Amino acid sequence: MAQNHDFGRRAYPPQEPPPDLTHEEGTVSAPWKWAITAAIAAVLLLAMYGVTTHRDEQVAANPPATTGSVSTPGGK
Repeated sequence: MAQNHDFGRRAYPPQEPPPDLTHEEGTVSAPWKWAITAAIAAVLLLAMYGVTTHRDEQVAANPPATTGSVSTPGGK
């Protein structure tokens, strides 16, 4: 009976490279990628719009305080 003495040993260098899983195409179609990208962009734009609108409302409700010294044109 022949015995296999290489059982459980790795061959160095490896005989074939491991599969590259980062370039696996076909899991998500191109229209889905565009739809997801558009949805993320829309959420970001709405968040920025909400922040700037809220900030503008606060400035309108509480105008900046003046120091009391108002300069008039012409020096008078």
